[in-house]
Amino acid sequence: MVLKLSNAEDMFMSLFRLIAWILRYIPREYNQVADCLAKQALMEKPNL
Repeated sequence: MVLKLSNAEDMFMSLFRLIAWILRYIPREYNQVADCLAKQALMEKPNL
């Protein structure tokens, strides 16, 4: 089955919007955990 370019573009844009929403929507409590882990990793990073 061959998709028309406009249908493929529509599907791509729908997928892009979904991924963008998923990446944008991060509950505050998960963001705090990520911040803490990043700070811990930076503090434990050995000098190169």
